[in-house]
Amino acid sequence: MGIAVVTGAASGIGMALARRLATRGHQVHLVDVAATADLATQLGGVGHAADVASAEDMERVALAAEEAEIVCLNAGMVGASLGVPWQVPNAEWQRMWAVNVLGVVNGLHAFAPRMSARRRGQILITGSLAGLVTFPGGGAYAATKHAVVALAESASLALQAHVGDGDFGLSGPGAYSDVGGRRRP
Repeated sequence: MGIAVVTGAASGIGMALARRLATRGHQVHLVDVAATADLATQLGGVGHAADVASAEDMERVALAAEEAEIVCLNAGMVGASLGVPWQVPNAEWQRMWAVNVLGVVNGLHAFAPRMSARRRGQILITGSLAGLVTFPGGGAYAATKHAVVALAESASLALQAHVGDGDFGLSGPGAYSDVGGRRRP
């Protein structure tokens, strides 16, 4: 098929996405701060030791997967301090914001212009119910996931305006677009 990139691929949803894409014939680039080399070998893919919070790391991955057709911006973290926002330590707020929000921004910076220039590709942004519903114990996690929803919606609308009827889409929690004009939650 083609090339796919999955962030947060060492475990959970990211690992499941990587496995599924590989079974569908994609060469998967597995991105994580944790080791992905063994899984990449099993799947016939490429492992990348990279931190999504680093724009330089994401650019390096984008250069290695230049022709990516599918990019799953999935990396995220919950953190140790769920609860009221003012009880979450500042360092945890900063790391969670860097991974959950800036990880998506860095992925969009690295891949969206390349895909947009080709007028084709799919970007999937993994969100959370915590980004759609506000609750008192959400701590920093809920705030970052609300930001992810806004990023997905904003990027989808911007790509619709920029690409028009190209074969390019972006989906995430609360936002779906195939850039051909359909938009549905």
